[in-house]
Amino acid sequence: MSQQQNRPGVVRKRDAGMHFRLTPLAGVVAGLVYAGGVQAQSNVTPSGTYGPGAYGTAFQFFGTDGVIQGSTTIYPKPPYPTGFGGAGVSVSRQGSATINPDLGPSPGDIVIESDYRFGAPNTALYVANGTLTVVGSSIPGRLTYVRGHGQGVDGVYVPGETGPSLFTGARMVMSADGPGAHAINAYGGFASVDVRDSTLLTTGSGHGVLAWNNASVKLTNTDVTVQAANVYGIYATAGARLETSGGSVNTSLAGASGVVINGATGAMAGTDVTTQGANAHGIFVSSGTLNMQATTVTTTGASARGLYVAGGATAVASESQFAAQGDSSIGAWINGAGSSLTMTGGALSGARVSGHGAYVNGGGTLRATDTAISSAAAVGIYAVGTTVELTRGTVFGGTYGIYLNDGATLRATGTAITSASGATRGVQAVASALDLTDVSVSTATADDHAIYAYNGTTLQARNLTLATQGQNAYGLRLIGAPSAQIDGMVVRTAGAGAHGAVFEGGTSAYAGSNFDIAASGGGMGIYAWQGTTLNLAGGRVDTGTAANAHGIYINDATVALARNAQGAGVAVNTGGAGAHAVRISAGGRFSATGASLHAAGADAAGIHLLGVADAASAAAIANAAPAPGPVAPPNDDGSPAPVSSAPPLPLLGQPLNTTETVTLADSSVVSDAGAAISVAGGSSTIAATNATIQGVAALQVLGRQDASSGTPVTVPGVVTMNASASTLTGAAVTGSDSRSTLNLSQGSRWNVTASSVLTNLGNDSSVIDVQAAPGLPLGRRRSLRASPIPGNAYHTVTVRGEYSGSGGVVALNTFLDAGGSLAQQFTDRLLVQGTASGTTTIQIKPVATSPGAITSPAGVVNASEGISVVQVAGASTPDAFALKGGYVTAANSPYAYRLNAYGPGSPISAADANASLVGNASAYWDYRLQSAYVEPDGPVVPDPDQPLPPDARPAVAPQVASYLSAPAAFLHAGVLDLDTLHRRLGEVRDDRTLARDQGPGEMFFRAYGGDFRYTSNRPFERYGYDASGDYAAIQLGGNLFRQQDEAGLWRFGLAGSIGWLHFTPHAVDGQSRTRATIYRVSGYGTYQSQQGWYVDGILSGGWFNGDVSTQARGRASSMDGSLFAASIEAGYPFAMPYGLNLEPQLQLIGQHVSFRNDIDIDDLEVNIGSQNQLLGRAGVRLTRPIAVAGGRLTPYLGFDLFHAFTGGTNVHVGEVQFESGKLGDAYQLSIGVNGMPTGRLSLYGRVSYQHQMGSGGVQGWLFNAGARYLF
Repeated sequence: MSQQQNRPGVVRKRDAGMHFRLTPLAGVVAGLVYAGGVQAQSNVTPSGTYGPGAYGTAFQFFGTDGVIQGSTTIYPKPPYPTGFGGAGVSVSRQGSATINPDLGPSPGDIVIESDYRFGAPNTALYVANGTLTVVGSSIPGRLTYVRGHGQGVDGVYVPGETGPSLFTGARMVMSADGPGAHAINAYGGFASVDVRDSTLLTTGSGHGVLAWNNASVKLTNTDVTVQAANVYGIYATAGARLETSGGSVNTSLAGASGVVINGATGAMAGTDVTTQGANAHGIFVSSGTLNMQATTVTTTGASARGLYVAGGATAVASESQFAAQGDSSIGAWINGAGSSLTMTGGALSGARVSGHGAYVNGGGTLRATDTAISSAAAVGIYAVGTTVELTRGTVFGGTYGIYLNDGATLRATGTAITSASGATRGVQAVASALDLTDVSVSTATADDHAIYAYNGTTLQARNLTLATQGQNAYGLRLIGAPSAQIDGMVVRTAGAGAHGAVFEGGTSAYAGSNFDIAASGGGMGIYAWQGTTLNLAGGRVDTGTAANAHGIYINDATVALARNAQGAGVAVNTGGAGAHAVRISAGGRFSATGASLHAAGADAAGIHLLGVADAASAAAIANAAPAPGPVAPPNDDGSPAPVSSAPPLPLLGQPLNTTETVTLADSSVVSDAGAAISVAGGSSTIAATNATIQGVAALQVLGRQDASSGTPVTVPGVVTMNASASTLTGAAVTGSDSRSTLNLSQGSRWNVTASSVLTNLGNDSSVIDVQAAPGLPLGRRRSLRASPIPGNAYHTVTVRGEYSGSGGVVALNTFLDAGGSLAQQFTDRLLVQGTASGTTTIQIKPVATSPGAITSPAGVVNASEGISVVQVAGASTPDAFALKGGYVTAANSPYAYRLNAYGPGSPISAADANASLVGNASAYWDYRLQSAYVEPDGPVVPDPDQPLPPDARPAVAPQVASYLSAPAAFLHAGVLDLDTLHRRLGEVRDDRTLARDQGPGEMFFRAYGGDFRYTSNRPFERYGYDASGDYAAIQLGGNLFRQQDEAGLWRFGLAGSIGWLHFTPHAVDGQSRTRATIYRVSGYGTYQSQQGWYVDGILSGGWFNGDVSTQARGRASSMDGSLFAASIEAGYPFAMPYGLNLEPQLQLIGQHVSFRNDIDIDDLEVNIGSQNQLLGRAGVRLTRPIAVAGGRLTPYLGFDLFHAFTGGTNVHVGEVQFESGKLGDAYQLSIGVNGMPTGRLSLYGRVSYQHQMGSGGVQGWLFNAGARYLF
């Protein structure tokens, strides 16, 4: 029988370029032949115990059981029996053998060897349908040595195709030194090998362990060493099962892989695998499965993979390490459809050129959790057309952290990706898909972008963190991605020209939210161009203090900023010179809702519109093309790997005949040292709704020099800006070669901070408020001297074309004085060089030092007097501009100025030709502030040909009439509050007559008041104002002390009242009215004599509060103060015929009313002062008591004369002193009745008419009704 027949046959055929393919049929035939031969012979070793000693013959336990003791050597020597081999120990036919070096009289090492002999089926140990056990010694250093010498002579051969073949060994040294000779060779589904604490060594071209055709091998704490090329430390194939625990596998020559699983299954735990030769992979799994726990693999040879998974194989690794340290050596290669590696913990690493940490291609899959994947000089993870899934863990690359190509997919959660100094990219994806959650990517080298994706790559990201340190190293660059959704991204770049994020490529649409981009080295925050559409919700962009580092650059692209789900918008901040918050060129489109755009550097705009592409910036982006992709390892058949595609070459944005657009809603645009919105050539439209726009210039529109055609030409800027419900602060600048239209509507406000120029201006229900120049005092400054402040402290708003107003306001600062020639005028102005239409309100803000001087000292009002505040060169109307409230006053003077229109068709006259600031001197419109005059019938209409009427006087602010009328009105209300004894208590004498005054006290309540008309004793020319009003009050009081004797009755009590005063002066200066509430507490004392006479005294004090309002201004000032009063009254009745009684009365009332000083709506200081009044009353009352059932009814008539002993007092308004009118004299006619419906209740009422006497006083109807209750 030949050796080929006796040994498991092999066919040395390259499989995937790296392993042998065994032929199971050859093994079956050889095993059967060998088994048949041994069964046919009769030289069987009997059952028994053998050793110690040296044996030169084979032990063959075929159906027998044997024990081999320590200190035994078995080394069969030829000649062998005919037809038989020289295996050291063979077990078959359900026999068994035990080898134990600790047994016998001389425990010691056991050595079993076998040599190759042609034609002999030799092997050191052989188990076929039997059991062979090598017992490990308990003595350190005592071993069992199993040695196969020569071609095909294995250490142990276990064929198990027909029945159980079991080999168990421990503390062995097993070796094979011949070609094709394995330390362990197990074959067949019934073959089982279990080796512990042993050493396996092959030095020929055999594997350390060969398990095939469903055999099972288990190694525990066993070291396997292979010293030949192109063989494996462990080779499991054709359905074999491998299990290792601890131990190691070591190879040293080329092609000698550590562990190969080919169509088999395996499990490794705590095993170290080391290879040193080229193409000597640590572990190779093909068409099988392998589970690894705490396995460590190290390869040092060139092109040697730490782990290679191919042919649809499945590898699972936990806490395992795979390190490939040679050139072009890869930590793990997963190749082919269905191939997969799943890792938990552990690490994959490559160390040298082209030595990637992991290479995944051909449809393979890598899944790694908490795994460190790295390559010191190549790509951390290189994936081509495959899927990579990462959960936490880290990835590090010397050239790329991760490189994806040709439809690869990366799904990563919580992973940190970094690239080394000198690397190319953190992550580069070509025609692939990125799905990233809680991932960070960082790079440190120039041009080393954190993420670079192009050629159709898609990106889905959540909570992405990107950081770069190098020059021109972008945080994110996307080119032509069909879709990108980024929810939560932090970008930090530190190198010069390192932009935060670059979006480009055709019609790609990108969306994101909650991002935080900071570029501190001079790069732009976001660069969008080449037709890109970018939608971002919530977040911030900050480019630090670097010059020309724009926050967002839009070049032929669309960018929309919005609020996120929590309502937070986008904040863009730049701090460097020329660093615009948003820069737009080449027809770019920008919209923002809830955004904040802030540029802090010199010449930096909040939004800058360039009109054409910025070639320098675009070229810088375009030149940042990726380097060629990393080198992929060759395919298994030796063919080259696919070449990574390059991105498309971006085209520079060209000048477009399109309009750049900006849409702002609920957003702010602020420039600290430049224009909020700046336009440099080209056409733009800007729409702002509820926006805040603030800068040195709110809007700046200039032309641009363009030499692209060879001859420099000026490209004008053309802008239309529509602002609705928005606030603009800053100047408007329009170059002489450019055009600008600003339309304000829906309550917008433009705070003009410097002289401004626009082409067209629309003011629809909005405010244009020219701000005071620094040092220009406004408000009430009485301590300042009347100084005009230099003319350069005032601003002009110039409109070159059309101005239209529709309920809008223009507010101007003006030094209110006599005016006159232009040189004597100091004011802001609205100058319209075209036409004016609609209606606009002019609000004048007086300079604090304004004296308020009369503008018509000669008594004639004409076109050369006063102060010109608005001029229109073209068509206009007299009512195109009207003064707010119809008048204005200086802060220190109550005298009113009004706005008079002069021009073609004016009812007054043409404008002064010498005063035109807008051209067209003969036919322009001039709207001038001039002193207002009134006469008793109303305002004086200016007439340049007529002097002022003789009874005319300067008009004052409307509220002045209320100030001058207030003293008389409040004094009149005080008289009604104090009144008389009978109006307060009724007919008190009836109580004694009817014996109703025996109780301890009484309470009373009354309501009183009436309307009145006051006529001032001062003439019209001296600001005497009549007034109409009404007063209503209620009073409640009662006795605190009451004492009665034979002479008379004393009563002392308290009363409280609240009254409501309203009056309206009759003033041609303007309508005003005053409302006030008066609170008063009074103490009274009354003596009532038995003879009928009485004396009544009152002391009272109180306060009042109210306000003065005018038709022109609304609430103009407060009307608050305090009041005190005293009254003494006496009366004596005389009996008359027919039951009548005549009662003369005398009364003296003294009042003090103190008004609190105030500053009113026109900044006028109001000092009405303290008004003192002494009023005397002499009257008579005629009564006729009538007895009725249960009581008495007493009707009466009254007549009184009032005389005011004091006149009016001084009232100061601003720096002008006026005098109020006196309360005056009057007579009063009354009719009243007192009734007693019960023994304790009195009801009383009175109606009076008062009429003034003399030059001034109060007249009107008065009513009084009350009830008194005795107890």
